[in-house]
Amino acid sequence: MSAAAREALVSSWLSEPKTPSCGKASSNRFWVVDNGSSHRGREAADRLSAAFPNAILVHTPVHASWLNQIEIFFSVVFAPPGP
Repeated sequence: MSAAAREALVSSWLSEPKTPSCGKASSNRFWVVDNGSSHRGREAADRLSAAFPNAILVHTPVHASWLNQIEIFFSVVFAPPGP
């Protein structure tokens, strides 16, 4: 995928309105990535947030079942508020 195509994909996804199942709309967008060298560390997060201020880069854990960790993370993020 070319850099221009990747930029267009990211831009279209981040600008699209989203409403999670809890019904609370948010302008923040979570971009989940593995720990590949091109998007590892603070520099990658800074680069994404400079281009898209509403983007939050989330790295999968290095030494864990990343799918389970992501499911836990988003179940907490989108949990309905307590009493």
